[in-house]
Amino acid sequence: MTAVSGKSDPVVLRISAADVVEALVRGLRDFQALPFFGLLFGALYAAGGILIVLSVTAFGMMKGAADGGLPSMKLERRWWTPLPWSDAA
Repeated sequence: MTAVSGKSDPVVLRISAADVVEALVRGLRDFQALPFFGLLFGALYAAGGILIVLSVTAFGMMKGAADGGLPSMKLERRWWTPLPWSDAA
């Protein structure tokens, strides 16, 4: 089959349970060969997730979680919001 651009479309093959098991076995073999490499990336992703959660809670983005998980829609003045010029005088 040829696409409009003139290039052929990729062929999508079906996978089986054996393919999934083979991928997991190969991944385990890679991890056993270089465990520090995998642990380093795991630690980086975990630290990034923790940083995101701390940022969300520190900036008050989770205020509406008790109300069904939706953020609060009322406007509030935050410490980083600049004051209008009429309030500065």
